[in-house]
Amino acid sequence: MDSNSTKPGLSLRFRCDSSSSSGHLEDRVEISVIGAPEATKLGTALQECLTVDDVVKALAFGRFHWILVIICGLIWWSIGIAALTITILGPQIQCDWNLTAWNVAIINAIMFVGEAVGASFWGIIADKYGRKTCLLMSMAFSFYFMVLLSFAPKYIWFLFLMFMLGFTVAGAVQVSTLCSEFIISNLRANCLLFIALCWPCGSICMIGMASWMLTFMSWQWFMFICSIPLFIVTVICFWLPESARYYLFRGRPDNTLAIFQRIARFNGTTLPVGTFMARTEQVELGKIQDLFVSQQRRTTLILGFAWFVELFSYYGIVLLTTEMMGMDSSCGASDGTDTTSANCIQPCQTLKPTDYFTMMWTSVAELPGILVATWAADVLGRKPTTICTLLLFCVSLLCLMACVNRTATTVLLFIARAMISGSFQILYVYTTEVFPTMTRAIAVGMCSSCGRVGIISTPFVAQVLIHMFSIYTFVLYASLSFLCCISLLLLPLETKGRILMDGLNDDLAVQKPEDVPKINVNARWWPFGIKKNKAKASRKVCFAKEELSVKF
Repeated sequence: MDSNSTKPGLSLRFRCDSSSSSGHLEDRVEISVIGAPEATKLGTALQECLTVDDVVKALAFGRFHWILVIICGLIWWSIGIAALTITILGPQIQCDWNLTAWNVAIINAIMFVGEAVGASFWGIIADKYGRKTCLLMSMAFSFYFMVLLSFAPKYIWFLFLMFMLGFTVAGAVQVSTLCSEFIISNLRANCLLFIALCWPCGSICMIGMASWMLTFMSWQWFMFICSIPLFIVTVICFWLPESARYYLFRGRPDNTLAIFQRIARFNGTTLPVGTFMARTEQVELGKIQDLFVSQQRRTTLILGFAWFVELFSYYGIVLLTTEMMGMDSSCGASDGTDTTSANCIQPCQTLKPTDYFTMMWTSVAELPGILVATWAADVLGRKPTTICTLLLFCVSLLCLMACVNRTATTVLLFIARAMISGSFQILYVYTTEVFPTMTRAIAVGMCSSCGRVGIISTPFVAQVLIHMFSIYTFVLYASLSFLCCISLLLLPLETKGRILMDGLNDDLAVQKPEDVPKINVNARWWPFGIKKNKAKASRKVCFAKEELSVKF
């Protein structure tokens, strides 16, 4: 059976004998380059094959990538608004429905419970059905449940809808998965951290709107208005492309080629000359057990713990800022005698202008932290940057144990917020880069679930323990952060400058970034369906199958 290609670029002639049932496939396949003086051997043809990273690099960073990053940033911006809504509206809801402080605390906690459950679910959806599908469904359902929240008639209905809102917004963490799979390695961290900047920007916008709008409208109308960005982003998500790497793993090379052609048109570039590697069969994605195979077990466990500590500390410093600003003494209550404020029911009172100002400047503190982390991630690397910023966070907390004046307390809280924000965002980037395509989305989802457990736990420390034993509060946060630094040292890889891995058996993990070859051929990968060793002959793996050949 012969196949001749006349498409532009590198054209190959393939002949496959599908009647044979034994022997090495190389013995039964002849490859020759049309126009070449003589036929080449299989090894030479393999060296001229292209990987996804070869194509991504050749297409360059252009208009398509700018639009992609901006859309992903808008998704993160809208989620930043939605996530802060309940924090802003909590006092208003408490007054309208005569709720106790515990009732309000449950509202805050139930959303994070929904996120903890939903993050892993959406990770599976992203790996099984596509990154775009995951984001589109997540944004659409988030808009739907946020609109319903504005019409919630009773407290119990509000709790249910808050859980569902948390469950659906958890899918937004997959923006990093989709974006990273289109960006070349030397710009990946910059793009992902630009997206991360959109979260505090959304929070700042939310605080500004609330300080103005809540003076003349009800919280129901305000929540409805805050759902509008989610609707806009849902519509924009239809423009997003599906991940080319995802299509490749699903055995759909034609879709992969179509996406690359679309990028080339947007960027005004051309596809590289060569033959693209494709799979002949689908690979099952989205299996949680793949995270615990020998190649990934240590990385999964360490990053799960790191996400727990980072978000435990991040939301802890957010809550500590409010609590410490309200203390009469800069030292707080550290002798264990002040237990009243932890148990009493707070009176009904809405937010004052000073409260909005406090939330505003603490949100602004995240911006310099992320900017510093963006610079350091490409200079020092992902692991050193995460560890160094986390250590600075520890030092800031230990300094807060001293009896300093209010100005010094404010500065230390600002530094702590900036450092933990930068540390977490780099950890987010590292998690996206270190896992292969076949487990990337589920890994991000699982780590996000671990982080949400930390968020649920931290109010008991930042809002309760701080009023009884303030020194123990700082020691606990600092100790966990220091243990996290030690665990991060045990991670096997530094992802700075590395191309993304695709399969569990990729050899890229043990190579230096500059030594990474253009092609990685092993028992799992083969060009156009030809397996390297002892493949069974069938029409499915013949070169002559047009749907298995993607030629540029």
